[in-house]
Amino acid sequence: MSVSWAYLCLILLTSWIVLKPDSVSGACPTGKYGLDCSYACHCNVFRCHNVTGCSGNCNNGWSGPKCTIENVALLKTTYQSSYYDVLPRNVSELAVDGSRITDSGGLCILTGAQPYTWWEVDLGRNYYIHKLAIYFRTDYTVRKSGVNAYSSLHANQSNSGHWCGNTTSSSPLITHLTCDDPARYITLYRDTGRGNSFMDFCEVEVYVCDAGTFGDTCNIFCHCRDGPCNYVTGECTGGCKPNWTGQMCSVCDSSHYGELCSEDCYSRHCIGSSSCNITGRCDNGCTAGWLSVDCKTKCPQGRYGQGCRSICKDRHCHGNSDCVHVTGECVSGCDRGYRSLDCTILCQATYGFNCNMSCDARHCRGSNVCDVFYGNCAGGCQAGWELPDCTTGSLQDGLLDLG
Repeated sequence: MSVSWAYLCLILLTSWIVLKPDSVSGACPTGKYGLDCSYACHCNVFRCHNVTGCSGNCNNGWSGPKCTIENVALLKTTYQSSYYDVLPRNVSELAVDGSRITDSGGLCILTGAQPYTWWEVDLGRNYYIHKLAIYFRTDYTVRKSGVNAYSSLHANQSNSGHWCGNTTSSSPLITHLTCDDPARYITLYRDTGRGNSFMDFCEVEVYVCDAGTFGDTCNIFCHCRDGPCNYVTGECTGGCKPNWTGQMCSVCDSSHYGELCSEDCYSRHCIGSSSCNITGRCDNGCTAGWLSVDCKTKCPQGRYGQGCRSICKDRHCHGNSDCVHVTGECVSGCDRGYRSLDCTILCQATYGFNCNMSCDARHCRGSNVCDVFYGNCAGGCQAGWELPDCTTGSLQDGLLDLG
């Protein structure tokens, strides 16, 4: 392979690693996130964190801070009671085409003039409908008031079913109504009581939470053991997945913590006893060799001990020795002049390897200053003893004694 080809391959590989860090790290596969990788990313996959999910840039038909709100009315089958004379007969579908342009009547639905009028969308199956939104025209607002919204399990096309709410002349141009009801059909109905009930609007969006989420913006996660939770209350009726607890299975049990409750409280390295909240913070700090809020991060290479403040290269080990992140122990003992497990303390009243020689055991002449490395006697030895540390008897003196 030529150098240029090898260089190109290296660039491509590096780019792939940068763009797909989760796949390389063995986290969730592309397009998935969360507990057991059971949630789908409804956004650009490069904006989807493998734990927390999306952070904007939602796919078409999805919205919310986590892209977990689905518009289930998008591109679904629609009907309306009548059609304005000059408009085509498929105009009802303009209200579910995904366009939020509201300043042009040609992009909005318009019924004919009747005593009452209705528009209906078939969602295709039953959903638990949380909210819906009606986008009214901004260039002509006189028909905004008096629109009633109904949800039902069967085709309705009337002012019956579950009432979600209505609009008035003071309603905002984007009106949100709350249904909180299982339904397949959404019907908008208008009767002015004057026998001339035109109805026009530009878009209708019907919102449901993605499975496993709940709340007003569908950004709270529930972790039910069997099936999704209630979209409004988050209640799990069949119990929680492992490590989770609570009515909504949205908090960690007493033995776990972390965003996915996957961290074990008992595997931390806390000083003494400690509570275990969602962050796993150790109340009194970490034992020697560990860092971070939850004390589960080893000291970086080259450091050890309490707060990882000790430096491995400052030890005085005898021979080569690995640097254990907890104690920094020198496995072969200490070099001359040093003692302690990590060989960082100078000898006191002792000298030699591991400080195993006593200064008081020498037979120095004059000064008793004790060199911590070799125990040298600066003024020489007393008679009958040999340098350097005056602990070895003189052979010559021994021979004289024998004579």
